[in-house]
Amino acid sequence: MASVSTGYYLTGKIKVLWKRGWIKMPEIMVSTAGALIGICLSIGTYLYKDSHHGWNQKYVSRYMVIRPDDPRVPKIQRYSRLD
Repeated sequence: MASVSTGYYLTGKIKVLWKRGWIKMPEIMVSTAGALIGICLSIGTYLYKDSHHGWNQKYVSRYMVIRPDDPRVPKIQRYSRLD
């Protein structure tokens, strides 16, 4: 493979290599583009969730009142295994 001419600036070299990549190995260029899109979406989702919702997860979505004489009381988990 011939090297890229030294007369180009960095942006020109990148453009030439990008065009050669699409001609010689399109599968790798498509998978690279897909990976970059996935990374950008992941970072965007992380930043959105961090700024709007925070990372505090609730343990339950609804609460239930149980009487002390209910037979299910011994089975209630009183701690979180995540802590």
